Amino acid sequence: MELQDYLDKHNKIQSMNSKIDEWSLNYQFEKLVPLIEAGYDFQDILDFFAVKFSDFVQGGTLDEILKERKTTGEK
Repeated sequence: MELQDYLDKHNKIQSMNSKIDEWSLNYQFEKLVPLIEAGYDFQDILDFFAVKFSDFVQGGTLDEILKERKTTGEK
């Protein structure tokens, strides 16, 4: 990985970390433990998450949440 790529990724991750709290993220990770216990590996779980997140975005749920937040001024 080139230095600039590393720095860009590092800055992006830091920015993302500042937008959500660590506790919430860790809580959600803990909810994935049954998948690991069932024998799914890291890539299986990433694929599962990608499909579910795509459904969330493509299904309109994200748009509804963003619209509601814009209306209420919530960030």
